[in-house]
This record gives sequence, structure tokens and C-alpha cells, in this order.
Amino acid sequence: MAKNNRLKEELQTLHIERARFQHLRNRLNKELQDVRKSIGQIINRSTAAYDGRVEAQAKMNTMKAKAEKDRAHYNAEMKELERIFSHEFSTKDFMSIKSRKIAEKDDDHGATPRQ
Repeated sequence: MAKNNRLKEELQTLHIERARFQHLRNRLNKELQDVRKSIGQIINRSTAAYDGRVEAQAKMNTMKAKAEKDRAHYNAEMKELERIFSHEFSTKDFMSIKSRKIAEKDDDHGATPRQ
């Protein structure tokens, strides 16, 4: 009978330990689920951040290309304007010299009496 009581006590102790281990297992499973959920959220955020980075880089590259194109257009336009300005200046200078020479000729012809 003593053996039976001892076995009952051992069985009761094992039931208590089993309940503790199941409680611990449930708590650890819940913690694992929380960690997995957190990992999933972090993965989603990092994926969104990476996608945003890729979009930003693409936009930056597009803007750089546009800026380079605009700079090339600006440089070409400035070169053309400088060429036009130089041509206008040369033409004005030429016309001024030509006008002076004509005026000098007229003065020379006007000084001599006409017959």
C-alpha cells in the first residue's frame, strides 16, 4: 500500500510537472509567434524601404540625365548666342569702318571743287 501511495504521489508530481511544461511550452510558442510576426513586419518595412530607395535612385538618375541634357542645351544655346553676338559686333564694326571711309571720301570729294 505504501508503494501505491508513493506511486500516486509520483504520478501527481508528474502531472504537476507536465502542466508546468505545457504552460511553459505554450508561453514559448506564443513568444515564438510574436517574434515571427515581428520579423514579418520588419521584412515588410525593409522591403518597402528598399523599394522606395530603388524608386528614389531611378528618379535621381532621371533628374541627373535631364540636368545633363539641360546643361548641354544651355551650353549649345550660349555658344550660338555668343556666335550671333560676335557676328553682330563684327558687322557693326565693319559698317562703322565702312561708313567712316565713305564719309572720308565724301569729305575729300567735297573739298575739291567740282567742274
